[in-house]
Amino acid sequence: MRRLSGLRMLITGASSGIGNCLAQQAQLRGIRVAVTARKGDRLRLLTRSAAGSEDSVISVEADLTSEDDRQRLVRTVVDRFGGLDVLINNAGVASFGHFSDSSEDVLRKIMEVNFFAPAELTRLCIPILAQGEQPAIVNIASMCGRRGLPAWTEYSASKFALCGLSEALRGEMARFGIDVLLIVPGLTQTGLGRNLLRNTGRMEIDFGKGMTPEFVASKILSALERNRSETVLGGEARWMLRVHRFFPRLLDRLLARKVRRLYASGQETEVRGQKSEVRDQKSEVRGQKSEVRGQKSEMPSVHLFGSGPILREALRAQEILAERYGIGADVWSATSYKELRRDALEAERWNLLHPGEKPKRSYLERVLEKEEGVFIAASDYMKAVPEMIDRWVPGGLYPLGTDGFGRSEDRTRLRRFFEVDAELITLAALSQLARKGAIKPATVEKAVKELDIDPEKPNPLRA
Repeated sequence: MRRLSGLRMLITGASSGIGNCLAQQAQLRGIRVAVTARKGDRLRLLTRSAAGSEDSVISVEADLTSEDDRQRLVRTVVDRFGGLDVLINNAGVASFGHFSDSSEDVLRKIMEVNFFAPAELTRLCIPILAQGEQPAIVNIASMCGRRGLPAWTEYSASKFALCGLSEALRGEMARFGIDVLLIVPGLTQTGLGRNLLRNTGRMEIDFGKGMTPEFVASKILSALERNRSETVLGGEARWMLRVHRFFPRLLDRLLARKVRRLYASGQETEVRGQKSEVRDQKSEVRGQKSEVRGQKSEMPSVHLFGSGPILREALRAQEILAERYGIGADVWSATSYKELRRDALEAERWNLLHPGEKPKRSYLERVLEKEEGVFIAASDYMKAVPEMIDRWVPGGLYPLGTDGFGRSEDRTRLRRFFEVDAELITLAALSQLARKGAIKPATVEKAVKELDIDPEKPNPLRA
């Protein structure tokens, strides 16, 4: 654990957003803070409202892309504080729009501000930090630095570079006793989007749903205190990076599909406030569709919900439906049925208590508003888990789960025993289509044989 009180800290990009909140919270923790940004008037306002003594916070107006300004900044901090213990590289700039429509000037400016400036400031501070008390370098990156996102091309590249620098420095700085920490935040309510170098992207982004800068600042100080080498903040960031780790090709397809739809519509939507950590890739309170395989017909759509490892079975069922039966299906990743239910219940409660206001709709209601057809939910848990969201799914859903008791020498046989593998998911989808009259019952009977399903096997609930 690192004792924060009494440390000397330099924060870049402190005129607003995360940096500003970080400076205020750091003062309350007894940290002596030096803040810097290009907007000196906002820095002076921060120093005037300082919680501690006049010596507890200093402000230096500086352009970090300038070598002279960086040197002046470091000299000022050392002169006033007698040294430095923590450097937080927070300043950043972004551009929203496709790379092919951008310019070399935009790319170079973003790389200068987001990578070269913090890199050179870090180089300048290393000898000073080496003499400090429990010294640390904290780099504020982005989930774009762990997974590149369309329309955030230059920004993603700059943050990838910062992440790589942080990882390499972590090993190098060990000989000086300097810790290197990396913060990877998701969607945040900061002013980055109001100062975009370009704003030509088409994705609609609601930054009001992001984390507050106060929350992010508190988590950064907590990570510093606990000396956590890397901290991912926000449900969207955690969800996206988890999917990227285990299902990278699926994520590629999802992003490509979204881009094709946006640019087929011809309807541009201006960014609201700042960058998106891919709002379409939903977090614990959200699900996501995969690319549809197979040709759509006039029959009701098929929607397959999966979560965790079972998602692979849903994707395989999608392929079976398309290749063997010519039925297109959407696969949704439902990472937390509990959070989906909680979100829906919160909307219901708000509507109950505010009858005169415009009714709120849960995420499920919004995202499934235009969807219809049959919904199959497969889970490695009991059927009661996906059933938690049943009443918010149009027409309800058919759950598949691991109710009962059973053991097997491998997961493949175990899933067949509990009837949650790809073949049983396919059969459930066909069965529900038959109940709606979209296909003939004979097709389902034929599928039982084709999919090698034993209709007389014991019910796992009682086996």
